[in-house]
Amino acid sequence: MATQVIAQNTVSADFPKKLLSPTSPKARKIRIVELAAPEDEARWVASELERIHKTGRRWRDFAILYRAHGHRDELVRELSRRKIPFVISRLSILEHPLVKDILAYLRLIATPYDDVAVARVLAAPAWQLAPADLVRFAERARKERTRIYDVLESRQPPLPFDPSHAALTELLEFTTRSANHEAPRRT
Repeated sequence: MATQVIAQNTVSADFPKKLLSPTSPKARKIRIVELAAPEDEARWVASELERIHKTGRRWRDFAILYRAHGHRDELVRELSRRKIPFVISRLSILEHPLVKDILAYLRLIATPYDDVAVARVLAAPAWQLAPADLVRFAERARKERTRIYDVLESRQPPLPFDPSHAALTELLEFTTRSANHEAPRRT
């Protein structure tokens, strides 16, 4: 295949014609497979791995390369479902959403006026905020030229049907206790 690609080069004094000759036995040609959905692609890759593994190849002989981490998710689900062993390498643990969430909580405790950390924490399901509520907090902070945390502390009267008020009160108490290194109160 490399010879076919190189044959397309323009020949000149700077780029003379190159002839390649293989040094290893003839192998299979590269196949291009187009599939409709990421799930189909994951199933196909897992099936190929199983097929080749059954011919005697060890699992450690395989490597799967993908262009973006978003392409990995379906593949990981399919490999797990089929109990095909795998290791993901060269992926920063700091990019995992759970780690990002934990870091946001730690930043919130250390610097409650970090709007990015506050927004990430408030987006967590535990605080029962709708996306529109988070936008409302951010817009109010911008309008008042303050930080989102200040808006949270201003404690507007709760609406009787709004479960997020109690949750946000709990978040503010947690942040204050943690920043002051107080022991949690028992209730």
